[in-house]
Amino acid sequence: MKKIFWISIIVVIIIILGIFFVYFINNEQSSKINLSEVQEITSKARSEKDVTICDTLPTRETFVLDQVYPRDNCILYVAVDTKNIDLCELFNYKDRKNGCLTDIAIVTKDPEICMKIVTNTPIEAERDSCLGRVASYASDVKICMRISHDIVKATCVQGIAFTEKNISLCEYIDSSLKSSIDNSSLREKCIQSIN
Repeated sequence: MKKIFWISIIVVIIIILGIFFVYFINNEQSSKINLSEVQEITSKARSEKDVTICDTLPTRETFVLDQVYPRDNCILYVAVDTKNIDLCELFNYKDRKNGCLTDIAIVTKDPEICMKIVTNTPIEAERDSCLGRVASYASDVKICMRISHDIVKATCVQGIAFTEKNISLCEYIDSSLKSSIDNSSLREKCIQSIN
């Protein structure tokens, strides 16, 4: 009687594993798409400036987690190519929406787009990062001045001053800001980095 019980348990486990294995293999194969197909579809969407073509590609929900999401990337390319921030709303995930907005802000050198970034923290790091990247790309210190965090703002200004080899830009850095490493003036560090 015990022997039949254990045999029954083993048979049930084998059946369950078999069903799981067949399901997993079928699901894995259905989510794979040829890289050349992805490139072809994405190229077509970009050349026709038609984001609906991207809908034929796998999404984050249907793709294996360790792979890229062809539909998301296709939408991002079309959004940036067309500089259309409304297309960023097609993403279901905040990080992808914010990344899309940042990429368009950089390409257009428009800091106002950064202000549309959704942030759930009082630090506003994503928005500040976007502003810093736009400022750097545009070589515009005035955009740095819109950054909410003083140290990030100073770093942004210093980066542009160094790139432009323009010491006078260091004057935008608040003279009271001190380095957390050696307590020296960040404005002076900016000037020293150029000399």
